[in-house]
Amino acid sequence: MERHIGIYPGTFDPVHAGHIAFATQAMRECKLDEIYFLPEPRPRNKPNAGEIGERARLLEYELAKSAGLRVFCPLSEQYTTKETLPELSNEFENTKFTMLVGSDVFKNIADWNDVEILLGGIDIAVGLRGHDTADDIHAIAQKTKKKLGIEMNYKIIHTPKTRHISSSQVRNKHS
Repeated sequence: MERHIGIYPGTFDPVHAGHIAFATQAMRECKLDEIYFLPEPRPRNKPNAGEIGERARLLEYELAKSAGLRVFCPLSEQYTTKETLPELSNEFENTKFTMLVGSDVFKNIADWNDVEILLGGIDIAVGLRGHDTADDIHAIAQKTKKKLGIEMNYKIIHTPKTRHISSSQVRNKHS
């Protein structure tokens, strides 16, 4: 029997209620068996991210409070479709994947390297962030289809109470 797991890559510097609310809601709506948070060791465009070991420890601590949420740290320094997807497929055999991303990340999906490989076999769960709307997500999906010729399978996840929380806000509040 094939498992269905979510993969949630990100910086998680720090993990916060918005991340957890999105993952929990995505687990329910996408009927996922579990979700693996993948803290990226060297995140793009975030040169001042905290040390990966500390971020992973905090993630493990916070996720222990929620059933079905786990941490997985692939070997790659930066996650890419060509390197990370095969690693995940080897680690989790007989598994269907759904990738969790915020709408802020989804906006640039058509420009990701090797996105054709990703969109060819993985569903996407998109969490609305800030003032983004479902119509915005549908428009991005249509633009991506037109640009790449790929129909993507995606589901929009609503978490209204936490959609405006960001890691930078949490860091600034505690500094």
